[in-house]
Amino acid sequence: MTRRSPGFTLIELLLVLIVIGVLAAVAIPNYSAYVTRSRIDEAMGLLGPAKLALGEACTGNYLAGADHAKLGLPPASSYATAQSVNSIAAEGVSATTAKITVNFKAFGDVKLNDTLVLSGACSPMAIAWDVDASTTIPQKYRNNLR
Repeated sequence: MTRRSPGFTLIELLLVLIVIGVLAAVAIPNYSAYVTRSRIDEAMGLLGPAKLALGEACTGNYLAGADHAKLGLPPASSYATAQSVNSIAAEGVSATTAKITVNFKAFGDVKLNDTLVLSGACSPMAIAWDVDASTTIPQKYRNNLR
């Protein structure tokens, strides 16, 4: 009668390594995309004061030529965050058009100085925001941004 020693065989250990490798191959890209989306969402959250100030300028009929000082906003670089945003610039392009530009730091699929540009169309009672064609962040992250 032969006695079998306790422990795992080499085949069993290799199978465990293969399973871990497959799980990591699926999980790491999904996690990276999740982190990138969350950092872009963080930037969208920082846009609140600029959107509000431009909306007030729109309804108050002083949107044309409005800059940070005229809008009562801090300088563009003061919106910088540790991991995602370099600056946020807000301006009134004309009496009926506004623009907010977010300049990003490098993270995930977003390269250094990639931008998210929101353009606003002013109507008598509100301002409607949409992603501008000059935005340089990857297309897959532009969905549902406003």
